[in-house]
Amino acid sequence: SGGGGENQFVDGFQVADVLKKENPYYYELLTTHNFIYFDVGNDYVEYNQLNHHPIITLNKYGKVIRFAYNNYTRSSLLDVPEDKVIDIYRAFHKVVEIMYDPANLVTNKMDSGDMVVFDNWRVLHGRSAFKVTSAGSRHLEGCYIDWDEAASRMRAIEDKHGLKKFTGII
Repeated sequence: SGGGGENQFVDGFQVADVLKKENPYYYELLTTHNFIYFDVGNDYVEYNQLNHHPIITLNKYGKVIRFAYNNYTRSSLLDVPEDKVIDIYRAFHKVVEIMYDPANLVTNKMDSGDMVVFDNWRVLHGRSAFKVTSAGSRHLEGCYIDWDEAASRMRAIEDKHGLKKFTGII
């Protein structure tokens, strides 16, 4: 394959923390307003994903439990008051600025056979531009685990073995 294609990883919880410190108003916008996400297509099976949630999801204690920033699946139709639209877009811009700050961005060029495992509710991921040449090709395979199923299985194992209780995703 040609050059480029480095993996890029960012800790979304760190981005949320920096945003909260640098601009509490933008943080408030992205934790209190829901955004529509959708993805329809066919990749081995037909799918039609639809969701509606804030970019930064907090639990009942105000702790960040999910950071979801995806321009490709977020609807351009904003479900926010009209007087907040400009500020929301400014908040989006600030988030991208924080994500691409070299202090927050980890890059890694994978080799054939490499595997990366991460929490998709916390870690944002992407790749730099790349060019495929006649001398090579690229293949990336994704695998997703449902957190409800993972938490359920962990609690069942803990119950069976009398281990300290895992409270799950709260």
